[in-house]
Amino acid sequence: MYDNTGGILVFALKAPPRFKTTENVVVRNNRITDNNTPPFVNASGLVLTIPPGTGVMVLASQNVEVYNNTITKHKTTGVLLISAYAANEEDNSGIKDSQGKVYDNFGKGNYVHNNTIKDFGYAPGGAFAKPGSEGGLKDFTDAFMAGYKNFPAVMWDGVMDPNPAVSAGVDVSTGYPLGGNYTGNYKVCSTANGVTPPVTSVGVSYQNLDLNLFGLMTQTSSFAFPNPPRLEKSGANACTITLPPVTGYPS
Repeated sequence: MYDNTGGILVFALKAPPRFKTTENVVVRNNRITDNNTPPFVNASGLVLTIPPGTGVMVLASQNVEVYNNTITKHKTTGVLLISAYAANEEDNSGIKDSQGKVYDNFGKGNYVHNNTIKDFGYAPGGAFAKPGSEGGLKDFTDAFMAGYKNFPAVMWDGVMDPNPAVSAGVDVSTGYPLGGNYTGNYKVCSTANGVTPPVTSVGVSYQNLDLNLFGLMTQTSSFAFPNPPRLEKSGANACTITLPPVTGYPS
């Protein structure tokens, strides 16, 4: 998979009269390289949410496993895990389709592990290159790149389902989902990836970044890097989950 804006895209899309569910997906055994092409000038909708230079992007999808892939030469990041909020699709919250299904804005049960990721994060694009006046995160990008020189191999927006059964509820002052940790198999984990540090490395692990998007937006808390605890944990508490089996594809 090569020469696209983003390599492999796992999206859950609003599509009235029926929402398209994306769950129980396996992305494995692929060679994904050099997907840095700008979007076409007439591109629209969710296509424009893909930062050029993204190897794998998972949007608002549940129970997605990404493993045993070789992901190389992506200027933004190797794997990007985001909610519908990060794609400006949060207006779908609570809306039902003709079948009574509610669109789920949040990624849950996403597991990225045992991938080989090289040559990443050297010139972040898309929203990471747009100023805040255009809804972008350029200020964050500039500050991060000044200190660490490259974006990490795996990035999560850190936006969590406010359902208290799986996370920490809603901040009543902002209406945004609170932080905290997902429980059980709702967790978002990225572990045991073989990451080749950038040449410009400052001597830290470049495996993962927890962006903590709402914390940045409200200026109440910061991103977590390196070794973000929600994505990794350590030792006996390492972040692992057990996803439902996906059947019907070749072994």
